[in-house]
Amino acid sequence: MKAMRDAMKSLAAMANGKAAFDRAAVGVAANAIREKSGAAMMQLFPEGSTQHPSEALPKIWTDWPGFEFGAKTLEMRTGQLTAAEEPAALKKALGEVAGVCKDCHNRFRSR
Repeated sequence: MKAMRDAMKSLAAMANGKAAFDRAAVGVAANAIREKSGAAMMQLFPEGSTQHPSEALPKIWTDWPGFEFGAKTLEMRTGQLTAAEEPAALKKALGEVAGVCKDCHNRFRSR
């Protein structure tokens, strides 16, 4: 999760003009998110893992299909990041990816 957070921060800096837009860096960050999403993300949450360092709510296992959908949607949306050819397109794609993250955090994260 920390790798995804760092990748999102890097992308946000480029999307908001706080860092130079660099397509190679966008690809690296998008790949970091893709590698940690989908099936890889689901493996991070074995049933009952509610102790530190996990911040997962028990709801993650009672609504596993919802969590699985979010993890796979995140993986799919990373393609929008790599397709961005300029900051405005990156900002739009990043907003959609962040929306998937936010929805999952709101539903399945304890804080």
